[in-house]
Amino acid sequence: MAKTDFKKRVGQAVNKLIADKALLDVRYHSLYTPMQINGSWKWMAFSEPDGILAQRMTVAKGDPKKADEHSEVIACVLVQSEESTSDSLLNPWGKSCIPKIPNGVWIDYHEGNQRKRRLLTVAHVLLVTPKPLSTTVATQKNFKKRKSILERVDAATADATLVIVGKNDSRDSLATKIWNKVKHFLA
Repeated sequence: MAKTDFKKRVGQAVNKLIADKALLDVRYHSLYTPMQINGSWKWMAFSEPDGILAQRMTVAKGDPKKADEHSEVIACVLVQSEESTSDSLLNPWGKSCIPKIPNGVWIDYHEGNQRKRRLLTVAHVLLVTPKPLSTTVATQKNFKKRKSILERVDAATADATLVIVGKNDSRDSLATKIWNKVKHFLA
């Protein structure tokens, strides 16, 4: 399926946030999980969000026992554009369940010249949907239905948040609205 202009701008907004907020360089949008298949463990890609905002965070307080290897976690927001795929509850509900994958959600990111795969300690899904420009009855009816479905998903799970934006919002405006919704997950 070809990317819509809106979906492209969401991707551009995510890239702007990665650069502006010094987030992890996630060049590959595949999400992975280890799965046991025919008696051996294999990496399997299972989803590809429209954008990934990830941040390494240091855990400095708590139990006084020192463990150098596990002193940081990776928090992540998976950005999903919901313009045309949310006509039924199943699609956004499935996306909101990604953080609960039994063997964990893993991402690849670049650090220098190295590609690293790491387990996401904290994962959250941001559902971004545009408010249509058209005021026709059919368009508004479709938007109302999509909005209702996404609001139900947002209310039913702690792992997903909805943000409604303007269909023609610029990259910078989208970046601001996305960041305002997710910054507390990445701080």
